[in-house]
Amino acid sequence: RIERARESVENLGSKLRRETVHALQLKGMKLGALLDQLESYSPLKVMDRGYSFCQDESGKIIRSVRDLELDRLLQLRFKDGRARCRTEYIEEDSTGV
Repeated sequence: RIERARESVENLGSKLRRETVHALQLKGMKLGALLDQLESYSPLKVMDRGYSFCQDESGKIIRSVRDLELDRLLQLRFKDGRARCRTEYIEEDSTGV
C-alpha cells in the first residue's frame, strides 16, 4: 500500500514537471511573439525600413511643411547617421496628405 502511494506520488510529480515545462514553453513562445511585435514598433526598426525624420536647429521634429521656412537649417536623421541641410524650396501638397 505504501509502495503504491509512493508510485502515485512519483507519477504525479513527473506529470507536474512535464506540465510545468509545457506551460513555460507556451509562455515563452507567447512572450517571444509579443517581443517581436513590440520591436516592430521601435523607431529604430521603422528607420531600418527606409524612413527618416527631420528636425529643426533646436531638435524639434518637423511634422509638416507648414513648420518650415526658407533658408532654415534642418537636420535629417537616418538609421545610420544624420545630415544637415537648408530649405531652398517649400511646396505644400494640395491634397494635404
